[in-house]
Amino acid sequence: MQRMSIEELEPGMLVGRTIVSSEGKPLLVKNTVLTEQYISRLRDLGLGSIYVKNDLTDVEIPEVVSAAVRVAVTKTLKHTYQTIRGRGYIDTRALKKSVALLVDDVMSNRDVLFSMYDMCTYSDILFFHSINVSILAIMTGASLGYNELALMELGIGALLHDIGMMTVNPDILNKRGPLTAAETELIKKHAENGFNVLRAYDDVSLLSSHVAFQHHERWDGSGYPRGLAGADIIEYARIVAAADVFDALISDRPYRKGYSIDNVVTILRKLSNVYFDPDILATFMANIAIYPVGSLVKLSNNQVAVVLSTSRNNPCRPLVVAVIDGDGRFINPAVKIDLSQERQICILRTFSEKEFKLVSLRLKRYIARVGQDNLLKGNQ
Repeated sequence: MQRMSIEELEPGMLVGRTIVSSEGKPLLVKNTVLTEQYISRLRDLGLGSIYVKNDLTDVEIPEVVSAAVRVAVTKTLKHTYQTIRGRGYIDTRALKKSVALLVDDVMSNRDVLFSMYDMCTYSDILFFHSINVSILAIMTGASLGYNELALMELGIGALLHDIGMMTVNPDILNKRGPLTAAETELIKKHAENGFNVLRAYDDVSLLSSHVAFQHHERWDGSGYPRGLAGADIIEYARIVAAADVFDALISDRPYRKGYSIDNVVTILRKLSNVYFDPDILATFMANIAIYPVGSLVKLSNNQVAVVLSTSRNNPCRPLVVAVIDGDGRFINPAVKIDLSQERQICILRTFSEKEFKLVSLRLKRYIARVGQDNLLKGNQ
């Protein structure tokens, strides 16, 4: 499966993952054959990219949190933002139930690494981003040995870390060009505003409230709003800081397309001990599938392979299936390689969208010539 920007989509491609709205309504379901009309509709809806299937493998991609739970939590969070704008009220009981669902799924799927981003329209970015940050934070907290109470506190703080954004004009949030200095300052106010909203609720812990206040503080003291550094930043906020930046970078924005996971991992590692607590960041990274299941990768032996499964014990060395040899010929049947055992071979990089399209086109021609569909799927 490959993430493709809307501009790179072509008729005939298959949707790899169902796209849902913040109300839980399917915008386009998995396995739909794309047409010009569908592509145009996706563009009009404000999506930056979607996942499309490749014809090389048919891999089931594991989920940390089920689609049903994501939809339920998204509805609750959207309702929360609507009620606080309209009536100045937060239904904290409903939010805690949502976080409990996230914690249950995360703890039930501890072997699964985070690898898939839920595609959304630009108008829904805030809700999907907040849920992803909460999931990532809970995963990190679990790796740190947090008990259920701590995971709930962390999850609530993470889910509501951007609640102060409700005070920012949506036109500023969705602006395609660079922000003015005044607009930047308005956005920065969201940290303090969010804290002030949350601390008014007795059943939201002060630690959860401080996540909203401190998630833009930086390990070296260069953050805002108070320029806190090191251990002066609460641990929950240090976790959410990493999750927040990670998800912001992999997400599509009106002014840029999202980065690939391996590129984001590289960026965050460079910021270790600068923006992020190095120990927290290392724990956070241990929950990320650097090479997601279904992605197309180039191996050090010049073969092209598809990632079949990932391991928490060795995320950089997944199980792959080689589909193209070093001379550019399709391998029939495809050959599995366990990179955790074949130490002389490693992954060099993931394929770009254009490379993926080229391979897909070549495969279609190859299958047409040999007269057999699913040719490379028999060795799995």
